[in-house]
Amino acid sequence: MEMLIYIACVTIILSFLTVGIWKVLKAYEGLGRRTDAMSRLLRVGETWRADVRAASAVSQMEMGENGAHLKIVTPAGEKIYRFSSGQLAREQKTFTEELLKNVTSSQMQKMERTGVVYWQWDVEIIGGQKFTFLAVPSGGAK
Repeated sequence: MEMLIYIACVTIILSFLTVGIWKVLKAYEGLGRRTDAMSRLLRVGETWRADVRAASAVSQMEMGENGAHLKIVTPAGEKIYRFSSGQLAREQKTFTEELLKNVTSSQMQKMERTGVVYWQWDVEIIGGQKFTFLAVPSGGAK
């Protein structure tokens, strides 16, 4: 009779441990997805900053049929950052590159502070993480 009680207790303990390990593994998996999304966003932000810094002409926001987009003219050609339907893409001469998916909001705007003109990009990805990138155009490109 005592053996049955011990077997039941061990079974209950193992069941709780199994559920606990399963929850930890699921949380770890979600953490991996979130960190991948954030690191991709940071790489895209650095690319955007590099494009703004390399601008050879005045960058401008334009309204199109698919919403607003930022047009940046660089020595390598024109680059257009477009946000629509939760996705951010960068269009170049010959191809369009999808940069980010699952974007909740994206707003790029020209700002000025103490005589310095700069661009600010506020972006929020699904999950509530918000990021702000700042870039100052080089030379005469304001």
